[in-house]
Amino acid sequence: MKTTPDNNFTRSTSPVVDSPAVEVGCTVRSYDFQDTDLWYKEGQVVAITDPSKHPNFRSCARYVIVVTTNCREGGREPAKVGSVVYPPVNGTLTTFGLYTRGVRVL
Repeated sequence: MKTTPDNNFTRSTSPVVDSPAVEVGCTVRSYDFQDTDLWYKEGQVVAITDPSKHPNFRSCARYVIVVTTNCREGGREPAKVGSVVYPPVNGTLTTFGLYTRGVRVL
């Protein structure tokens, strides 16, 4: 199922970020793809990177999420111990002129 930029799960034409705000300590869902809500990871935000100081993520700030659950096409399974993802912080402008919004507080 394809969606328009304003109603997809990870990108928007507006820099306005859905509330509540994602902060360190929040339990979140991070969507893997912009055109479906069937692929995502759940976990806890343990940090938010500083692009001026992070050796790998200099283009934008990113959430550091310790993953507890992987969800694929509606199926759920425990994540491997130590699994971490680094999605861009919601509201980050992408190279396609859209804003990220792929991480939601549960």
